[in-house]
Amino acid sequence: MGVDWREATLLEVAVRQRGTVSGPFGSTISKRFFVAEGVPVIRGNNLSLGTDGPRFHDDDFVFLTTEKAEELSSADCRPGDLVFTARGTLGQVGLIPRKSRFPKYILSANQLRLRPDSTIADSLYLYYWFSAPAMVAVMQGRNAGSALPNMNLGALRGLPVVLPPLPEQRRIAAILGALDDKIDLNRQMNRTLEEMAQAIFKSWFIDFDGHTDLVDSELGPIPRGWSVEPLVVQMSRAIGGQWGESNPTQDCVKSVLCIRGTDIPPMRNGEACQPPTRFLSVRAMESRTLEAGDLVFEVSGGSPTQSTGRCLLVTEGMIAKYREPLSCSNFCRLIRPRSFAAGVFLFFFLDHLYRRGDFFALENGTTGIKNLPFTSFSNEYPLLKPPDAMLLRLADAVGPMLARRDAAGAESATLAALRDTLLPKLISGEVRVPEAEKAVQEHLG
Repeated sequence: MGVDWREATLLEVAVRQRGTVSGPFGSTISKRFFVAEGVPVIRGNNLSLGTDGPRFHDDDFVFLTTEKAEELSSADCRPGDLVFTARGTLGQVGLIPRKSRFPKYILSANQLRLRPDSTIADSLYLYYWFSAPAMVAVMQGRNAGSALPNMNLGALRGLPVVLPPLPEQRRIAAILGALDDKIDLNRQMNRTLEEMAQAIFKSWFIDFDGHTDLVDSELGPIPRGWSVEPLVVQMSRAIGGQWGESNPTQDCVKSVLCIRGTDIPPMRNGEACQPPTRFLSVRAMESRTLEAGDLVFEVSGGSPTQSTGRCLLVTEGMIAKYREPLSCSNFCRLIRPRSFAAGVFLFFFLDHLYRRGDFFALENGTTGIKNLPFTSFSNEYPLLKPPDAMLLRLADAVGPMLARRDAAGAESATLAALRDTLLPKLISGEVRVPEAEKAVQEHLG
């Protein structure tokens, strides 16, 4: 720690008036007050644990009317405020960006807020301080002891903070922020690339743009010469995933990265996702190691508002990003199409069914874990079967987009590793600003 750095508490860096507040009582902000649009409510899904995600997820909100938000104005949040989880996943932190989507937010009942004094502490520096692994562990250790992990306002106010001089705080924050800004830019670009690819698929295989000669089928009008065939006809084989063992055993000696349903969305977006390492038998690994063109299809899980059926298309770039072979959990199926081009088409078609909500009607076990009966689905559910030439055309059109996504994801993984290395060293003074700036410039150019 630098000689001119000092130790403080979170309360000391807050503004004097309402610098730290807790969310409203649950009965005053329950779901009966939620409306379709208005003032957004910050919940746990808008925060991240450590640096695993954006500094603030500025979407997926529930809303309050302006009148209700005014009633709860003591729990308002504005750009520059930090938000902490009070109940649930302790250690989650979010920083409301200066260019936020909304001018004002309201805390949920499960969150706490810090409004920093800008003459003492930089908001972005504080975000990185509280996102560091050591501070996440401290916050998780402040559990008040209830069945649901709970950190009260008093525990929040007593959290320790090390403060370099304000100009140095800003330089530290700028170094780490530059890396996260580039990661976020890659994340946004990858979302755009997927939207572009989906638009191409929809134009060619849902709207049939350019086709005027249509004939009736089980799916409705389709281009003449195309057909409708179930998945079992359009794939080479399918096999259930295997969860394996958490440690090597006499039979399970081969380590793999096991993709779960929860890993599918970040991996599709090229994000720095690390599936858990599991151990399989030699035979299981040989039959379940993923190859380019394979699909990972979720058959168990979901929720009342989310169906099963999330899907991941495995690419060469995705495989190259990981040092260990990829496999999938027992809640998923490995689908091996007849070709990479067939895999691209089936991925987009299955994703189209998922987005449209078709899988809800096929599920069983709607209380608790839901299951999609894969065998009956793959044998009976009608899927579009375009000519092979159209499959190749789609793969040629979206292939460069997938490659660009994978390259951006690999870059983001490198930048995230650098950020995670620099973060604890910068805030402890082990690495000083000029040295860190040089390392970041070498990566960002």
